[in-house]
Amino acid sequence: MRNLHVANPGQDRSHASGTNGTSDQKRILVGLGDAELDTFFPAGLPGDDERLCWKVLDTKHLDDDSWVEALREFEPEILLSGWSTPKLTEEIIDSPWFKVKYCCHLTGSVRNTLPARAFEKGMLVTNWGRLASTPVAEHALLLTLACLRRLPSWKTVMKLPLDEFIKERADLHTRTLIGKRVGLHGFGFVAREIVRLLKPFEVEISSYSAGVPTEFFREHDVEPADSIEELFANNEVIIECEALTPETQGSVGAELLDLLQPKSVFVNVGRGAVVDEDALVKRIQRGDIRVGLDVYSEEPLPLDSQLHSLKDVLLSPHIAGPTEDVRPRCGLFALENISRYLRDEPLKSQVDLVAYLRST
Repeated sequence: MRNLHVANPGQDRSHASGTNGTSDQKRILVGLGDAELDTFFPAGLPGDDERLCWKVLDTKHLDDDSWVEALREFEPEILLSGWSTPKLTEEIIDSPWFKVKYCCHLTGSVRNTLPARAFEKGMLVTNWGRLASTPVAEHALLLTLACLRRLPSWKTVMKLPLDEFIKERADLHTRTLIGKRVGLHGFGFVAREIVRLLKPFEVEISSYSAGVPTEFFREHDVEPADSIEELFANNEVIIECEALTPETQGSVGAELLDLLQPKSVFVNVGRGAVVDEDALVKRIQRGDIRVGLDVYSEEPLPLDSQLHSLKDVLLSPHIAGPTEDVRPRCGLFALENISRYLRDEPLKSQVDLVAYLRST
């Protein structure tokens, strides 16, 4: 590999030949910001060869007109996209000059990059698949253990005089994860990785996610809950990892949160907007549950949010995954998929319309 020069948006980045490539080459357009290039491709992108002609657009100052101009003039067959890539609108996709057949998405959900129309037109789409799932599941486990052991209170207790220290340490009422009943709201890649990580703790795991077949849960040694109400009422730990859709937005409200058992733990590593945050604050204020959050309805979490000051709440700044050391693997995974596409081999972590509609 070698680093590609990234100039101003709209400028022709095809290199080697300095043109739009030859008739034997596939054209690949890279729409990423400098930070994305650095974190996903620290060794740089490949250069032009007999198979590919590359063009890299820095998305930092890319406007709609420059984006359309690049797509129209370069006529890429492959798009390498990420968090900052401008959206391919239905108007763009339906244009007679639009040539993209494969969108190789570096990150997770492609909803901000593609409309459903892309799948109707037969576009191939891949994302990072399971690569981000394990770090997110690991973070869910971290928050769960930290809440059970009352980590948010440690620093305060450590600063107390001896007599108070002994009393307050005992009053932490730390708990173990071993043997607990754990409920997962959602059953995508992250939830299934959480199941794998929980195995050594000998927990009883159940899950609820609308539309997931009963037998699919049981294939993963998970008991399907008959309803989301049953899930919240019958478990000592609830881990929220459901996708955000119009149906799930705000679905975890006061009625469900009131079903949480005293001393239970509620963790959210999915999407903040799935939870009614005002209702969650009121439930926490009752003082009998422990909460760990990595996602919020508004990010960054506003400074005036009551969540900052509530007892037994552990907040992390949406860092569950993928971690910094995983992102270069995501870049290599994307390049492997591009190679598979060029060889006309099956793509890994392909996204279909069903998965697209269930994603956030």
